[in-house]
Amino acid sequence: MPGTYRYFDPLQKMQVELYDLSVPEFEHNLTDFFIKEYAEAVYHFNIIELKPHQTALVYKNGRLVDILSPSTRTFYWKGIVDITTEIIDISENFEVASNISTQLVHAKAGILSQRVSEFIYSQEVPENQLGLLYVNARFTCLLAI
Repeated sequence: MPGTYRYFDPLQKMQVELYDLSVPEFEHNLTDFFIKEYAEAVYHFNIIELKPHQTALVYKNGRLVDILSPSTRTFYWKGIVDITTEIIDISENFEVASNISTQLVHAKAGILSQRVSEFIYSQEVPENQLGLLYVNARFTCLLAI
């Protein structure tokens, strides 16, 4: 809560960490401790916890801004920026939906552009050719125009 807070601290043991809520990503080396010891603090966060076969698209105020890796836990402050996610199961289907693909292709800068280059495999199949998609050395599907 905004305001001025005063505490008796004659032994100089207190400190306050300030966070800008307009930057919703929360990274702290004690997040696991917070979850375990201060359950009420979890109320202030959107927590995205992904399994090994999941990835997530992150939207800030309705705009796609990030892709999260499998097997991760990410904290976002609730408040000023509206955070929504779309969790995608990649255990069987790896195809990127066309409406999302368009957004990813136009990512020019920032973290989303970096994630696209790290996480999205793209291969053009020229006209009069077809492609065979293999995942973990196993044939998955035929790619044809």
